[in-house]
Amino acid sequence: MTRTSDRTEVVKKIIVFFDICSSTSILEDLVRTENQILWRNLLIDLKGYVRSKQSSVGFELYKFLGDGWILLFGPQLEGLNILQFLQSLSDKFVSLYKRHVGNVLTTEIPIVGLTFGMDIGSCITFVMNEQQEYVGRPLNVAGRLQGAVGQHDSNPSE
Repeated sequence: MTRTSDRTEVVKKIIVFFDICSSTSILEDLVRTENQILWRNLLIDLKGYVRSKQSSVGFELYKFLGDGWILLFGPQLEGLNILQFLQSLSDKFVSLYKRHVGNVLTTEIPIVGLTFGMDIGSCITFVMNEQQEYVGRPLNVAGRLQGAVGQHDSNPSE
């Protein structure tokens, strides 16, 4: 039986995968001192900021992955606009980090910021479990690039 949700479509997207540097160390410290609610509050405020920029910048907030998100941009957007948004996102994260957790941590966190991976290409889109899903090479590449930056750069947040 064919359903509407069984249809697939190929779409071109700019994929941005971003992740919070040192999130494991930060969260471990917050859990140890029973301040993990501050991490939740930081993530909620960061998500609020990202959502507030969706329509003006022109992207879809696709998935939350524990300490980062996947953003989907249309291929018509200029790279400079995306980079300006990512810089403002980085600045917002640092201010939220300072406000929510910076003064509470008992251990020094050497790297605070966001790391990014980005790629452009065709994705297959379909509905699974009543949610829009995307699969394709640019998602994999963006995720791998972000991971490589985090592992191989001594100060990936800059």
